[in-house]
Amino acid sequence: MFTMLTLLLVVYAVLCIVQFIAIIQGLATGLGCGCFSIPLAFLVAGCPILGTVLGVIGAHKAWGWSYFQGICLFFVPYLLGLPLLLF
Repeated sequence: MFTMLTLLLVVYAVLCIVQFIAIIQGLATGLGCGCFSIPLAFLVAGCPILGTVLGVIGAHKAWGWSYFQGICLFFVPYLLGLPLLLF
């Protein structure tokens, strides 16, 4: 049990870092100025729904991903982790 929990925490931490970077780059692309993107990303990344949506948009605008790829990266881990929380 301890190893599964450790694995889930590591995967969640990596997902949060990738999402944070996607938000920063998406805001920098959208605003045209990178100086405000980091403080705004700190404010937004902690909100689960808003941070995930902005991560998907950032991956689409800054990295050239499709919306489907961004949704698969940022939403699917929550859906896969939901049964683990219920049982």
